[in-house]
Amino acid sequence: MRVLAALSKYAWAVRVATGIGLAAQSSVTPVGLLGCGARELHIRPTLSRNIVMEWAHQLRQHDFTEVTSLSTRARELAPSLAKRTTVIVLSDLHDSDAIAALQVLSQRNDCIVLHFEDPAEHGLRGAGIIRGVEAESGRSFVGFGGRRQVDSSGWKAELSRFGIDYLNLRTDEPILGKLTYFLKNRGFASRTAR
Repeated sequence: MRVLAALSKYAWAVRVATGIGLAAQSSVTPVGLLGCGARELHIRPTLSRNIVMEWAHQLRQHDFTEVTSLSTRARELAPSLAKRTTVIVLSDLHDSDAIAALQVLSQRNDCIVLHFEDPAEHGLRGAGIIRGVEAESGRSFVGFGGRRQVDSSGWKAELSRFGIDYLNLRTDEPILGKLTYFLKNRGFASRTAR
């Protein structure tokens, strides 16, 4: 029996982004990418499967100390989109200004947030006081082992108020079935109410 190693939030996000990109292209929808890390990674929408595979490979080469800036990139992207576009955000939403930036982006575009969470963000059993540094932002924090490190309980309601579809994906639970169901049925209730 082969045992698979658990994937990180980042590894899952790269796999999901690649899968969504290739699936969209199979229905003749151009796919672009805007990376939110320190590297400048901006791929204009294309129907080339090779380009999707190239950016997927580029994303696999990642430095976990790389600073991310979702809010900055979302604000840069918003005015550059001439037509209504579907923007899919794959993030852990640790950027404190991300939700506000996504609300601005969603005013003229269709937004989806796939929020990746690691089990450690829900507390660490048997741990006392934890002093650490957030990998992406470099911010120091003090945590308590039995408590949630990030309170994401109100994020779905906050994003939904602005018409942003939200799905929480925990890396210690099966992801693909939940993701497939969400993407097939997302926004159905809000579309029928409009």
